[in-house]
Amino acid sequence: MGLDWIAFCFGYEHHHPNALGSPILLTDDTENVRVRYEYDAFGAVRSQAGSIGNVRRFTGKEWDADVRLYHVGARYYDPYIGRFTTMGAGQHERNWYVFVKNTPLKFVDSADVTQQANEEKLEQFTDVAS
Repeated sequence: MGLDWIAFCFGYEHHHPNALGSPILLTDDTENVRVRYEYDAFGAVRSQAGSIGNVRRFTGKEWDADVRLYHVGARYYDPYIGRFTTMGAGQHERNWYVFVKNTPLKFVDSADVTQQANEEKLEQFTDVAS
């Protein structure tokens, strides 16, 4: 029994993502729409037509239906309040943005990329924009 047998028994689902990588349509092998999702700006599902055992949702992250949170790396994200449930590495209790020099729109999480690389990316962006 190979993959063909599994596909015959269970079928394949095809994800059709939007620009953020969030699946907005799931179709089967015969291109029938099995599920259609619509999200708000923070990732909460505003509407869902159809149902299937899909755990990948907003930005392709895993949805944990038991706790109603997205599993994002080492943390959980709550789309209903638009926040992570715990602080990330480098975040301080009173000031969540000190790890990005208090400029969250200009810099990204230092655990992902070094501050110097972020500044170089910003310079490249401003050079292209001007």
